[in-house]
Amino acid sequence: MLIDGSRREQVLFAGVMKKLLAPINNPRYVIIGKEWCVRTYGVSFPCPSVFARRQQDAEILRRQLDRCLTHCTMVYTHTEEGRRTLLRCQTRSFLNRDEQLPRILTTTSE
Repeated sequence: MLIDGSRREQVLFAGVMKKLLAPINNPRYVIIGKEWCVRTYGVSFPCPSVFARRQQDAEILRRQLDRCLTHCTMVYTHTEEGRRTLLRCQTRSFLNRDEQLPRILTTTSE
């Protein structure tokens, strides 16, 4: 919850956090963070649409996340290389794994 914020700011903040922590579907930008002692991949987040409208806004979010993680990079996903990165992030994301688990169980049991 956002302390000392107006009702509108609290609702906006809650919506952004919900989208930031949601499974990665088809965001405009994806933010990839490396955790301490992890070489290539630590965690990835979809950039919420509020920030994804402009690259400068998405860069502000990346810098703020960079304060918590060792090194964050931002990838524009509407290019060929960006699509490959997006697919890698989707397969490695623990949130997407939970979403895919029932489908894996139902397809293997048939």
